[in-house]
Amino acid sequence: MSDILKNIRNFYTYLVPGIDDASWEHIAEKLTFRTLPKGSFYIRAGEICRYVSFIDRGLLRFYYMKDGKEMITGFMDRHQYISDYTSFLLQQPSTKYIEVLEEATLAELSFQDVQNLYNTSQTFERFGRKIAEQLFLLFDIQQSNITNLKPEERYLLLIEKQSTLLQRIPQYMLASYIGITPEHLSRIRAKLSSSS
Repeated sequence: MSDILKNIRNFYTYLVPGIDDASWEHIAEKLTFRTLPKGSFYIRAGEICRYVSFIDRGLLRFYYMKDGKEMITGFMDRHQYISDYTSFLLQQPSTKYIEVLEEATLAELSFQDVQNLYNTSQTFERFGRKIAEQLFLLFDIQQSNITNLKPEERYLLLIEKQSTLLQRIPQYMLASYIGITPEHLSRIRAKLSSSS
């Protein structure tokens, strides 16, 4: 079994312990693989999201445009699932962009294959529910943080939960993700370094 399939199976087993070989083989035969170069797009606003994808390696960002400005809502790293889930579930045009920040290797399931797996496998139904829950919680927590936390608190939370992003993402993207200007982020960093 290739490394990418091992990584996916480990992830599936984490979400649905006890997944049997037959269920795994049924899922694995539906997977397709692709590599997206840095700077390309997983999806653009106006396109329909046709896949849900496991990121074996790479880094991608979610954003939408508001008054000509990019509003970053999240980053997805290796060994996570990615999709514009609303577009995927409804098979309607996306309102988001998902851009590749670091070359990404993906294992993908098409919308039709996901529906077929739901109809034939109770295990996959449970797995699909777990993926949906993860994606929902990820973006709900992000929205809650933007609404309820001060910028400095959001930055400290980023350090605590996703510290590797600080070296991999330009400051203007981090600032957009936190919901502030790059200048405000510089002031927060300066204040925190002077107090430590």
